[in-house]
Amino acid sequence: PSVPIDQLSDLRAGDQSDEILNQENIRMNPFRIGYYFLPFLGIQSSGELEWSPTVPSVSGTVQFNVPIKQKIGIASGWRMGKQWNYFLIDGEFTYFRNDFADSMNVMGASLPIEGDTEGYSVFVNAGLRFNILAKVDWLFGAGTGYLSQEFEFTSSGLTEESESSFWTYQIFSGLNFYASEHLLFGVRYRLVGIKEMNDFSSQDLHHAELSMGYVF
Repeated sequence: PSVPIDQLSDLRAGDQSDEILNQENIRMNPFRIGYYFLPFLGIQSSGELEWSPTVPSVSGTVQFNVPIKQKIGIASGWRMGKQWNYFLIDGEFTYFRNDFADSMNVMGASLPIEGDTEGYSVFVNAGLRFNILAKVDWLFGAGTGYLSQEFEFTSSGLTEESESSFWTYQIFSGLNFYASEHLLFGVRYRLVGIKEMNDFSSQDLHHAELSMGYVF
């Protein structure tokens, strides 16, 4: 009541101008700059894998190269990090598992096989992010970290177990969708390199993931 009508109109106009300016800023820069926590769930497949056992023979020992196929497996974990306008850095934990196919070919003979591959990894990643739509950004990057993997299977009465841990690398790319100021959905593809371990060849793991988390 103590504010004159002309000044009250100016205050309302100022509030409306501030609101329009805030909406324009949100429209022009919808991405949250800060920390994020993203649990994820996905599927993963393994590239070519060979088992190279050494077996005794009359002349000494013989080494076989046996290709082994693995079924589509699962992967789950979380990422926690910080993002800026065009840069991000995070830490990541992943658990993964694959079952072996039902049979393997040994010198032309098909032998039954039962077992799985299980492991986990911890990576530190760095990447770039770019605005491609109003609430969508595209990201890509790479990381390095520690991976532990264990093979265990049984075939024709023979049981094989092998476990190894090592430093490795990964590359990734994906899309993030900002459903609201703090709610984030994402899709991502990762390629993880795995070194040779004991009687098993090197291989690549291909991950396809869906994530949902919080940006604050």
